[in-house]
Amino acid sequence: NDEESEKKSEDKLIETLIDVISERVLSPPGIIPSVFPPASNFSTTSHCGVYLAPSTIPGAGLGMFAGKDYKKDDRVTYGDIIIPILELSWHNGDEDFFWLWDEYTWSSGVEENMEAETEKESTVNAASPGIGAALNCLLGQVNIEDTYATCDNAGLHRSKSPGAGALTPYHDRGSVASTDIEEGEELFISYGNPYFRSRSSLYGYVPLEDDFPKADQILYQFHRLHNLVLKYYSTQIAEDLIALIKTNIYTTFPSNEEDIEDEKDEEQKEDEEQKDNKEIVSKHRVFNAVPSTPEEWSAIIPYGTAKRYKSRSIRSKAWLEEHGQCMDNIKNGLSNIPHAGRGAFSSRPLKQGSIIAPAPLIHITNSSQLNMYATTYDEDEGYMVRDVTKPPIHKQLLLNYCYGHEESSILLSPYGVLVNLINHSPMPNAKLQWSSSQRHKEWFNLEGNDLILAMEDASHSGLSMDFVALRDIEEGEEITIDYGPAWVTAWEQHVNEFIPLPEDEKYQAAYDLNNLLVDSILPTMKEGGYPSNLRQWIHGDYVELLLGVTSDHYFHRAQILDRYTIGDEQYYMVETF
Repeated sequence: NDEESEKKSEDKLIETLIDVISERVLSPPGIIPSVFPPASNFSTTSHCGVYLAPSTIPGAGLGMFAGKDYKKDDRVTYGDIIIPILELSWHNGDEDFFWLWDEYTWSSGVEENMEAETEKESTVNAASPGIGAALNCLLGQVNIEDTYATCDNAGLHRSKSPGAGALTPYHDRGSVASTDIEEGEELFISYGNPYFRSRSSLYGYVPLEDDFPKADQILYQFHRLHNLVLKYYSTQIAEDLIALIKTNIYTTFPSNEEDIEDEKDEEQKEDEEQKDNKEIVSKHRVFNAVPSTPEEWSAIIPYGTAKRYKSRSIRSKAWLEEHGQCMDNIKNGLSNIPHAGRGAFSSRPLKQGSIIAPAPLIHITNSSQLNMYATTYDEDEGYMVRDVTKPPIHKQLLLNYCYGHEESSILLSPYGVLVNLINHSPMPNAKLQWSSSQRHKEWFNLEGNDLILAMEDASHSGLSMDFVALRDIEEGEEITIDYGPAWVTAWEQHVNEFIPLPEDEKYQAAYDLNNLLVDSILPTMKEGGYPSNLRQWIHGDYVELLLGVTSDHYFHRAQILDRYTIGDEQYYMVETF
């Protein structure tokens, strides 16, 4: 009959189009134009350049938004601090424990000196509480690049200042626009492909940077065929074709992803083989980059699949004023307070009662996780282990950037642009108060173990505080709060007990000396060597290159025994151990 004949005709058309796309998709005759609609003309009633507001990514919590237009390479945020977290797993016995900062930390490569904080680069994590924690990532729509951080002691010397060592030397990690940014657009930085590969169980199979060009090839061919043929047939045919195209993505783009195949035992693989094909295909990142309806396909032709959510990621200035908080009311600088190092200063006049800066809080449920231990040799194991028979010898530096209470094990670590540079003063011009908007306001009704369990069940920050002006604050004035009597007592005790060691007068920070000796002649041990507080190390790559020995360590202890000049080149005899 006619109905059956029409159905066979439609099925044949779909099969033919699938074959055409499979043949041509790897070498399309053209590219998708990177043409975007003109920028919206939002009002400019506020001077705020960056807002913190609910993210346009579903389930992502808060995000950062542009409060004005930015041109490529414009500075977007001032440089913020980076706090090294050293050998955290080892100091906690290499046991599994809840550590929310894992979702916010970066590799130590954000500042080159940080890589040398321990013998293995991989054991150093960088807590970047400014843009590193506040910016979200939407691969394909990345519009922010971080500026390379610097390293110095903010003018504090160990022989003179009790504040030396109390603050991180790593700072000035700011951000610039990597492309033109429209007012109201959410700001995105790249977390890198490994971040999403290692979190597929949490975020699903998010398309990675290399997946969008593949998806664009499919999009282009569908658009071309739609204009040639499909527009003459029913919408249902187009939808059926899209479903078949997405199901056959594995054939067109075979996946070799580590996060699908690696670390699977045989039982997992057998279970997967029994799964429905549709469920397996949904784990293909190119599959998830391709829209599912003809309307979506047509709508993103001007953008490409990477910009699929471009229109969704823009908020009006009025919306940001209502739902967001300004993040660039403060700028960085050297503090006017003795021994404080760096500080936060108002970037514009601020009225009494106004919010200076928002500060979402990353919760640490057990403060003992910041304990650091001495090492001891375990004869049974045959290697060095942490010495838990003695009290901890130190705390992670991150503790100095947390809020807590003497009677609680919970620590709250604030993040946001420059909020960790706000210092203490007995005559503060600002205060901390709970934000009116909380992601988990129900936590205020919990206590004890119930609160800890609720916090450890969250893979994101749940509470937030605000810095509020106690009086009118002039532009350029340093922002301060009262840290509280417990902190004041501890600081005064530290100052009174501070006695620099005799050799502290000759103290020189390793990062300062590294900068001084770039392209310089290195002194040998016979020539006096280096200050007593420093040790010499050689990069593990050189050990492998020169000695042919595979090294598991990023650095090896070393000392320069002699130096030779051959022509214009300097050569060194180095002992490693």
